[in-house]
Amino acid sequence: MSGDESGFSMSAPDKRVRLASRRARHAWWGACLALALLGAAGAARAQTPEPAPSEPPAPPALPVLLQAGGDLTALAPFGDRLLLGQGPRVLILEPGQDGAPRLIGQSEVLGGLVTDIAVDGQRAYAVTSGYAPETDNALTVLDLADPTHPVVLGRLVEPWLSDVFALDGLVYVTAARSFLIVDFKDPARPVKLGSAYVLPADILVRGKLAYLPAFDGMRILDVSDPLLPVQVGHWVTAANTYDVVLRGDVAFVTGSELLHVVDVSNPAAPTLITELPLPSGALDLDLADDLLLASFGGGEGLHLLDVADPTAPHELATLELPGDPRFIRILGDRAFVSCAEGGLRVVDLSRPQQPRELAPWSMVPPPVDLRLAGDRALVWSYAQARLVDLKPASMGALLGGWAPDSRFAPAITAVDLADGRAYAVHGDKLSVLDLGDPQQPRLVAEARLDAPVSALVVQRGLAYLADEASLTILSLADPARPRKLGEMRGDWSARDLALAGGRLYIAGGEPGLAVLDVMDPAHPFLVASLTVPGAIKVELSGARVYVAAQGGGLGIWTQAPGGDLRALPALPTVRPLMDVAVAGSTAYLLTEDAVLSAVDLRDSAAPVLLGVVDLPGTGAALRVMGDRAYVAAAGGGLNVVGVPRGLPALHLPWLGR
Repeated sequence: MSGDESGFSMSAPDKRVRLASRRARHAWWGACLALALLGAAGAARAQTPEPAPSEPPAPPALPVLLQAGGDLTALAPFGDRLLLGQGPRVLILEPGQDGAPRLIGQSEVLGGLVTDIAVDGQRAYAVTSGYAPETDNALTVLDLADPTHPVVLGRLVEPWLSDVFALDGLVYVTAARSFLIVDFKDPARPVKLGSAYVLPADILVRGKLAYLPAFDGMRILDVSDPLLPVQVGHWVTAANTYDVVLRGDVAFVTGSELLHVVDVSNPAAPTLITELPLPSGALDLDLADDLLLASFGGGEGLHLLDVADPTAPHELATLELPGDPRFIRILGDRAFVSCAEGGLRVVDLSRPQQPRELAPWSMVPPPVDLRLAGDRALVWSYAQARLVDLKPASMGALLGGWAPDSRFAPAITAVDLADGRAYAVHGDKLSVLDLGDPQQPRLVAEARLDAPVSALVVQRGLAYLADEASLTILSLADPARPRKLGEMRGDWSARDLALAGGRLYIAGGEPGLAVLDVMDPAHPFLVASLTVPGAIKVELSGARVYVAAQGGGLGIWTQAPGGDLRALPALPTVRPLMDVAVAGSTAYLLTEDAVLSAVDLRDSAAPVLLGVVDLPGTGAALRVMGDRAYVAAAGGGLNVVGVPRGLPALHLPWLGR
């Protein structure tokens, strides 16, 4: 294979152009053709349609004005600092005296979600993954000489990348179903060296040996010749293994409900020393002298083990941490633990028998939805809600937050804003928060509900709460003692609610959209049912009703003067839609792969694409205010996207009447 075919001989600018071109094509075909407007135009096109172009012109790109937050994934020590993978960026944190680290620098948006990080000298290597791992995964090398301004030096696009380890200019990665060695000494021209047919869950290289925990134990490879890595040993176990750390000739390997202690003094014949039962398979390990830390999901928290005697490891302490702990890194007498929902936690290890949590690092929570209130956004995950400052001078700055009292409280399932207050449903509780002081939201009332709620809208002192099979209307004149005004049963499986003009629109379930008359809250009744398979979001704008469907497509109806709904031409989409928001005549469509499209729908039979952007993560929710769209991307954080005035529209010729 020639260098050009392999993709390893291109210059850095060429590689960036190729990546940008590929992402532009993906944005096009995933958005509009995530709009798939060919199907929408079928009924409107002329009897003799114009031939479709072989390749559609690239749509205008919508500018991303801000990206903040996202899932916390990878951790890596960098001297006395810490690298943190958050959403599509690598962050550089500096631990403070009080334990709470401070952000000193961050990378540019890397195009995908950071899943692993390795450090070698002044360089960091970040694995990023996209919606399509076979084409959207990449390995990015960052120059950290100035940690306040990390610089991208090069990228390597490689299918199905997952784990990475770096040492002396060589990078060891898991790609597809193989262990791969890449020479990154010239980051603009990475060179693929040797590979081995191994699928490790983690990579650790010491000297000339690579230790690879896998589905059948731990394999040991000789990598002294990077062109020809050779397996020299295999410690076999019947269960999966996930992570490995070394102390001298002893390997500590985590697996399903066991910690395996393995003697690797003879790499050709590794032998089991002992095993220690653990409550569940540890997700990550880190070692400092005789102290071994193991993180567990499912509420098991952090376990501290004494391994001074490898023949008799024993547990010193456990520490509950919120939000499903994942990755651990030890710096001095502190442990930093990334938690899926709980953010970055800091643990004092100065007394290992009595670990204590210090102040966590504040962050925009991994968003599942958001609401806008003037120059602020209320962003929430399943575990917490935070206010984010959207003013131009401080856009993205964190304000106050709120979370249910218990670390393991039921997930937040619905939130709404009304009259300076936030209303949050978690389990069978409705919490009411006063947002008068954005730095310190204050809980003013909490009320019990009859059943869990999946959708909520609050308007004029009334709360409309829907679940799988019912609608309840409450008076919130006294938020601590809500009074039930009316209720109604229906097989709605409610996903979203919208309210206007005395009518409540419920998206979800069968047939997809239910329209209720709620002029008299004590006696709601059904006035219409519209078939929209997979309906997930409903948006009202003027006389129009828009419904986004996970089955693919945007349904549009207009309300006649008498209240009857008349269907307008729908917009089929290739990708399932996750949300829709409308400002004036512009509809913003968010797909499940976080492609955002702005479409002019003044004439729904001849839509015009205004722009498109492919955001990292997966689509969760969006809101629009003015000429900006605010997108919550699962994994990818909060994104603010602009639609500048004068942006050229892309008129699609095959959509002619």
